[in-house]
Amino acid sequence: MVKIVTDSASDLPIEFQERYNITVVPSRIWFGSESYLDGVDISTSQFLSILQKNPLIPRTTHAKPSMFMKAFESDNEPVLAILTSSKLSPFYSSAEYAVFQAGLTHVTLFDSMNVSAALSTFVIFAAEMVQKGYSIREIVRVLDDLRKRTRSFIMFDTLKYVVRGGRTSSTQGLIVSALNLKPILSIDEGLLESHTVAFGYSKGMDKLIDLTRNEFHPNEPLYCNVVYAGNPLDAQQLTSKVKDQLRCKTLRTSSIGPSVASNTGPGALGVMTVPYPNF
Repeated sequence: MVKIVTDSASDLPIEFQERYNITVVPSRIWFGSESYLDGVDISTSQFLSILQKNPLIPRTTHAKPSMFMKAFESDNEPVLAILTSSKLSPFYSSAEYAVFQAGLTHVTLFDSMNVSAALSTFVIFAAEMVQKGYSIREIVRVLDDLRKRTRSFIMFDTLKYVVRGGRTSSTQGLIVSALNLKPILSIDEGLLESHTVAFGYSKGMDKLIDLTRNEFHPNEPLYCNVVYAGNPLDAQQLTSKVKDQLRCKTLRTSSIGPSVASNTGPGALGVMTVPYPNF
């Protein structure tokens, strides 16, 4: 059997971790001098509660190579690590260093070029393929195709957190804040890129759906993910719209976890869509 490893920025729900015996390597979340291991010392709800009350903007530090070395331990089993985009997080480079430093020939690394629910969808598909007896080479071939066709659009309530994390310009953040716009960013070739803006959540939800619909064939079965950060009622409304307007074979609504929410801030809302593979 192939052992699957991912990182905490995948926001992989605990039920999938347990069902497929997936190892999740956590990042560390900092509020000033206080630190927590994502998903170990702090839950998503606890993190969002602190985020909304604490004036300090959180920061994250990626897992050290030693944590990946431990995660890659196996009883003569090959390991496939499906990780957050190397352009958004140092998770991949840390895992790569662990593999190189320890000479771990049984480990294969896959750069998802994605994050959060898009990444966790890759992990779920890979785990299903493992159960069906596919090899790592066959799984990577499928994931590589999905990576090219996955689309993620995220609406932000504010850009101050993503600016603080160095993932967009401070000038853009000031303009958006001054005009009270809701910026919509996309993940393109592994990078978080400005895409468009919306006037308010309602119009923003419609834009998220329109942008997603335009990327896929009307009859293509999709694995749709609605993601949110501390705004479940908005997520519920968006989920209803997605269900009515997109051809989702699977529709999953999940909270953005601490590793990602530390950059999106509260109020983020998104649609992350992966076409169903043939396996």
